Amino acid sequence: VLRPGEAKRGTVKVLLDGKVLESANAGTDVSKEGIVTVDSDRLYNLIDLHGPPAEHTLRLEFTPGIQAFAFTFG
Repeated sequence: VLRPGEAKRGTVKVLLDGKVLESANAGTDVSKEGIVTVDSDRLYNLIDLHGPPAEHTLRLEFTPGIQAFAFTFG
């Protein structure tokens, strides 16, 4: 879950294994440049990996003011 905070709008750059996320693996909220525009409080779809499970490193670069929350259920 991401929210823009006091800035009212911001961005998050999504990198997978040190590279800008390719459109083939991008979630529905990610642009072709690997950028997510955060303009409301909600769950953003960042990544959609295909194929067998593998180990990856996901890195998110936030503009100032963006807030991120993680929830775990189970």
